Amino acid sequence: MKLLFCVYLSVLFFSLFSCQNDKRVENENSLSIQREKSKLVVEYRILSNVKYLEDRNCIEKLASCKNPKAEVRFLFPKNISELGLDTAYQEDSYFIHQLGVFNKPIFNEDENYRIYVMTFDYMVSLVVFEDKRTKNRTFTITGKAKGIFWINSSYWIVGNDCHMGCSMSIERIKDPKLLKPTKEQNLDSLRKQLQRLPYEEKMKIVRQEGDELLFSANDTLYNGIGKKLSGFIPYQNSMILVFEQYKSNKYRFIQVNEDKSVEHIDSLVNGKFDTRQFSEDDMITILPKNQSLISLCQTIFKIENDTLFVYSLR
Repeated sequence: MKLLFCVYLSVLFFSLFSCQNDKRVENENSLSIQREKSKLVVEYRILSNVKYLEDRNCIEKLASCKNPKAEVRFLFPKNISELGLDTAYQEDSYFIHQLGVFNKPIFNEDENYRIYVMTFDYMVSLVVFEDKRTKNRTFTITGKAKGIFWINSSYWIVGNDCHMGCSMSIERIKDPKLLKPTKEQNLDSLRKQLQRLPYEEKMKIVRQEGDELLFSANDTLYNGIGKKLSGFIPYQNSMILVFEQYKSNKYRFIQVNEDKSVEHIDSLVNGKFDTRQFSEDDMITILPKNQSLISLCQTIFKIENDTLFVYSLR
């Protein structure tokens, strides 16, 4: 029975994000939409003078590890300011790791919405927008959410997870009011209600108006760019994705634009980025104040003057 259950979840996820209709465009062709190479360049720097591995001071425990619903925040290393990297603007919920599979949602907010994220099912997230003025709630089902950003008047959701295969997506929400509404205040109850829906009804939520798929990649497409998503950072009106090549310490960078085109950045970095806590655990960043600097604990991405600086603390 356990094997059949896992197979069902796997089939559900890949059906949700591989069999999109015309509104969510041609997923597997997204990497073939090429423009000129990105003008962004990459510089890789090893910060060997930072004693981070022993200190692990970018991790803040919010509850006892004996508590099955404990939370762990992943922040900037405290001594990183000594390197001239300003981290004064970090938010409390910059990166949060939820222990357990179906825990309470995590959230952050801007001037218009409170955004809640919680695990919906295998490799899938439930994202709820609450209008701060009207208190109305709308929601969508996405890939396993790792980052939510405000880019050019839209919310971009980066989804990624690997288990018996890798899959990732970037979805854009231009107007949360167009998403499916709900009056349910208890998000765990909402999740359970949605899970009981027939497959066709779930697909209507995935394919709904207002949730646009900008980019999608599964194992087949990963072969051309890498194997594991190791990080991401907004750049102008686009998203930079960092992929680790299979069984190597080489990394490639691509730029996903708002018109769904993809540009390969002319850089192949040899090194080691320790972002396993981001890629393997249930971590998510929601609406960071400064999107030009993303800390993944032992790896920091910073964009300045069309240069992506990659700082590795190991």
